[in-house]
Amino acid sequence: MRLDFTLTLPGMFEVVPIIKLAEELGVDILSKVVFSFSPDIILSPLALPRTILTKWLDELIPQTHGAMHDVLVQLKSRPTFDEQWPNEYRDGLAKGKARVLQLETIRTQSTTMDEILSKRPDVYEWWNQINQSSTT
Repeated sequence: MRLDFTLTLPGMFEVVPIIKLAEELGVDILSKVVFSFSPDIILSPLALPRTILTKWLDELIPQTHGAMHDVLVQLKSRPTFDEQWPNEYRDGLAKGKARVLQLETIRTQSTTMDEILSKRPDVYEWWNQINQSSTT
């Protein structure tokens, strides 16, 4: 048995608990990053600005090992959305955030992206600065 963990932006908050769970269960983690094929995939850690992403990774990497460690280290060298799509980045973020907020209105769970991201001030500030009005 192994844990299959797809790293998302909200999942960044769960990296250490997942590692602890795997250790408790005595299993490996199959770790990967959510697909990021356009700048509106706001659930990707690569949607974050480089400075925020790097700071967070630098905090998490020393607490990890194995596949999870490798994925986090690789994220440091992968281009962020801003670096990959500089002309579409802001509109992509706005579109992605609007989609997440729309999905929240139809979900039956009470947990929101706002609540999740509020656990980390730098990420929460970034989230709140995304301009939703630039989408059509």
